[in-house]
Amino acid sequence: MDLARQYAAATPFLSYLISNFGVWLFGLNLANQPYPKTLAGLTECYAAGLPFLRGTIVGDWTFMAVFVVTVVLVRHAAHARLNWLVAEARA
Repeated sequence: MDLARQYAAATPFLSYLISNFGVWLFGLNLANQPYPKTLAGLTECYAAGLPFLRGTIVGDWTFMAVFVVTVVLVRHAAHARLNWLVAEARA
């Protein structure tokens, strides 16, 4: 797998790690209390964010797939159009 695909696959997980770390530092838990600034509090924060990770993965990877397919289709259409124009110019 090339480097771009590895980055694309890792993006939702990095987002999960970074955003939940920020919530642990500055946010509130479900009881509207700050998370304890301990390893247990960090673990609690990451566990509370797990339900949202699946949706992030599905959304990010679906968007990336649609984006890549769109780019491939546009390139194919542009190449076909260019070939047609060259053929018309030669005729």
